[in-house]
Amino acid sequence: MVRDRCNELKPCRALLDSGSQGTLITESCVQRLQLKRGFDRSMLYGVGSVNGGHTRGRVELNIEATQYDTIIRTEALCLLNLTYTLPPCDISHHSWTFFNEVNLADPSYSKPGKIDIILGADVFTSCLLPEKLTHPSGSPTAVNTIFGWVIMGKIKGADEQNIVTAHTCVDLNQQLQRFWEVEDLREPTNYLTDEEKKAELHFQQHTQCDVQGRYVVRLPLKEDEVNLGESRSAALRRLISVERRIDSDVQLKEEYGKFMDEYLELAHMEISSTVNVHRKYFMPHHAVFKPTSATTKLRVVFDASCKSSNGLSLNDNLLIGPTIQKDLFEIITKFRKYKVGFAGDIEKMYRQVLVHPDDRPLQRILWGRSTEEEPTAYDLRTVTYGTAAAPFLAVRTLQQVAYDYSDEYPDAASAISNNFYVDDFLACAPNSGGAVKLKNDVCSVLSEAGFKLRKWSSNSRKFLGTIDIDDYEKSPDTIIDTTSAVKTLGLLWETSTDNFKYNVVLEDITLTVTKRNVLYCQNIRPNRMDCSDRY
Repeated sequence: MVRDRCNELKPCRALLDSGSQGTLITESCVQRLQLKRGFDRSMLYGVGSVNGGHTRGRVELNIEATQYDTIIRTEALCLLNLTYTLPPCDISHHSWTFFNEVNLADPSYSKPGKIDIILGADVFTSCLLPEKLTHPSGSPTAVNTIFGWVIMGKIKGADEQNIVTAHTCVDLNQQLQRFWEVEDLREPTNYLTDEEKKAELHFQQHTQCDVQGRYVVRLPLKEDEVNLGESRSAALRRLISVERRIDSDVQLKEEYGKFMDEYLELAHMEISSTVNVHRKYFMPHHAVFKPTSATTKLRVVFDASCKSSNGLSLNDNLLIGPTIQKDLFEIITKFRKYKVGFAGDIEKMYRQVLVHPDDRPLQRILWGRSTEEEPTAYDLRTVTYGTAAAPFLAVRTLQQVAYDYSDEYPDAASAISNNFYVDDFLACAPNSGGAVKLKNDVCSVLSEAGFKLRKWSSNSRKFLGTIDIDDYEKSPDTIIDTTSAVKTLGLLWETSTDNFKYNVVLEDITLTVTKRNVLYCQNIRPNRMDCSDRY
């Protein structure tokens, strides 16, 4: 068992290897445990001096042997993959009754599985205990460790060709299995973790509607008492840095001010009235440019991961919640089912979901027009992009809207549940009349909860004729012609031909293309072909 970033014990599959000079861990395991990573770019070599590539960082591991109440602390180097699945094939162990009475460290040792961690020579001897049992035939042998008994040795009658002696190998069977799993259209089975179940239960117990029909949610905290230190100082330093930057750019300063003014005008934030409240957290903010946006080129992003004085941030205290939206491939496939397709998105989706007044001090910011005046403290009143729980709260609220109106508008509720990918709505109908009816019903339901669908596009002229000009994705003069390509979910939907396409932007190549230069760019600057800085 290994402790994750939240200090919870998680099971990992480890391989004891005294031939490894250090302990290694896979990239996927590091992400699953959410471990803090330090910089490391060591070069590793395997059997036959094979280059195993550079490491992807270094992490601290706290490994606990619960059976013996023993803790091993060590550093582990991170790699994309460690080894072939072990064992390489199912091992028949029905005749091994000799080991039935021992407590195995890995009860599923006979089944092929991925190795998460290699415990190397730095901790190998700390894991071993003196007891061992040898099969009457002479092999295999069970050796006792602090994790339980492990079985090693030669297996009588085993296929010699399945023995793995290399550190890297292409598993054709696994690749074929993954290929068919990608192509499998069966409904996926979702298993929620304890934290995900807690987030879902928290939403059900604390979500309500106000008098205007808008949904009000509570921030799903891991504990009732939030564990945060002083955060205003860090937010103030970041604000001063932002102000210095925007003071040197007139257009940037104007756009930044417009964004914050809009937040106030729409009542998405308010001046803080509870200055001395105990539960508070100041979020820094900065500008992000989105040149492809047809509406807002500049957005202000709030940083809820900024550490407070005790080393923890708001995001460290929040439950992330499960991924509950439909798979992108499924939505795109359904979108092509009928002749008439239409798409839109929810305007400021996150900001249409209100946060309970008791939790708003946890979304506090500092903002002022210039460095010459003392910044004012504001509380953000809505679900805020940048907080860990925001995607779950927004999508879960949308699904709750569908559930609450399922009796009155069954078709619209089904479309809301199954045809949204975050804030993008994609649907289709056999004819224009059915498309218009479904669109009107969906808009009616969502408007009751404060959501507005806009930026409509379609391959049907009749459908577009029912849309207000302000709600077009593009102007009506160009939306149906040969240049009308609407970006949807990372794809470009050309409504005039009803085709999907990709928009690939390649930078100009500024050097002579040779094998040497291509290899240099691939290794040094993999995202660009402009390697003029080499010279």
